[in-house]
Amino acid sequence: MLLSIIVISHNQKEQLRRCLDSILAQSIPFEHEVIVSDDASNDGTWELAQEYASHYPQIKAYSCNTSDFHPANTSDRCGWNKCNAYQHVAGKYVAFVDADDFFLPGKDIYKEQVELLEQNPTCSCCMANNYNLNEDEDVSRVRIRHHEGFKTGEIIASEDYIRKYFREFQCFAFRRNVQIDPVKLYGGNYDDTVITDHHLQFGDIVCLDDAGYVYVHSDSSIWSQQVQCNDYIVFAHALYIPCLMPKWTDAFYTEVRHYKEIYKVVRLALSRHQLKEGNLRWINQFDVYLYHVFNRKLSLIDWSHLSFLLVFLRFLITFRLKSRVFSKILRILLWYRMIVPNLFSCPSSSIHKATCRS
Repeated sequence: MLLSIIVISHNQKEQLRRCLDSILAQSIPFEHEVIVSDDASNDGTWELAQEYASHYPQIKAYSCNTSDFHPANTSDRCGWNKCNAYQHVAGKYVAFVDADDFFLPGKDIYKEQVELLEQNPTCSCCMANNYNLNEDEDVSRVRIRHHEGFKTGEIIASEDYIRKYFREFQCFAFRRNVQIDPVKLYGGNYDDTVITDHHLQFGDIVCLDDAGYVYVHSDSSIWSQQVQCNDYIVFAHALYIPCLMPKWTDAFYTEVRHYKEIYKVVRLALSRHQLKEGNLRWINQFDVYLYHVFNRKLSLIDWSHLSFLLVFLRFLITFRLKSRVFSKILRILLWYRMIVPNLFSCPSSSIHKATCRS
C-alpha cells in the first residue's frame, strides 16, 4: 500500500460527497486507500460514508465519538478524529483532507506527490500549492494561496520551512515513520501544524509546483471561531510546538516572525484578556508560564515578568536579532517545559499518552 488518504467529517453529508467524488476522480495508478472517520454525525454523513465504502473497495469508513475524550475545543475534536483514522492506515505515505474541502477536476495531485517522494527518499514530505475558496463562493472564484515560486523537485530544508514558511497541512503528503505512533504521542493535539511539524522531524521537503486542493473557508472553521473571540492564542505555534517537539525550539526562538507571535500573546496577557473555558483548558496542558497567566489575577511579579518579556521581545524584533543565546534567554522568560520527550534523545518506548479507540 503506497498511500493512505484520511478524510474526517462531522455533519457534512453533501460536502463529504463532493470531497470523495473529487478524490475518486483523480488518477491514482497505485495501491491506495481512503479512510473516512466520522465523528458522531446525525445528518446522514455516516450513512453516506458507509454507502461509499460499500461501492468502492479503496474506501473504508470508521466512526468515533470524540466527546469520549472530553475535548477542550474544536481543534482537539478534529485531532481525535484524525487519530481514529490514523490507527487504521497502512500506506507508506499519508495525506489528510477535511470533508468540506475538495480537489479541482483534472488535478492528479496525489499521483504527483507520491512520485516525487519515491524519487526523493530522504524527504519526509511533498508540499504542493493549494486554492482558497469562501464557502459561499462559486468554485470559479478559487484563488491560489501560498505561492512562493518553488519549482517542482526543489528541496527545502525542514528547519528553513519552520523558520520562514507556513502552509496548511492539507498541502502535504507525508512519509510515515512507522516506528513513531503520533496517536500515542500527541492524542488530540495531532492536528494542523502539529501534523506538519511532526513529519518534518524526519526529513526535508520536496516541492510540487501545482495546486489542486481547494481549502474552503467557513465561519464555523476552527480558525474563524478563535479569531472571532480573540482566542487565536491557541494558534501561537511558537509557544506550544517546542513543548511537543523540542527539536524545533531554536528554529522557533531565533526567528523574528515567531517573536512577533509571542509578543502579541504577551500584550493580550497584560490586557487581562479572558480566554474561553475550553481554550483555557487546552493551553493549560502545556507547562508554559505565559499560558498560565490568563484568566487569573496578575501579581506584581507577573506584571514585572510580562513587562520585561514584552520589552525583550520588542528589542529582538526591532533589531532583528537571531542567535541561540537569545533563544535560551527567551526560553527562560517563557518558563516552559516540554511535555513530550525528545524523539531524538530517548527511545520511543518511553513515550506514552492516551490512545484513541476504534
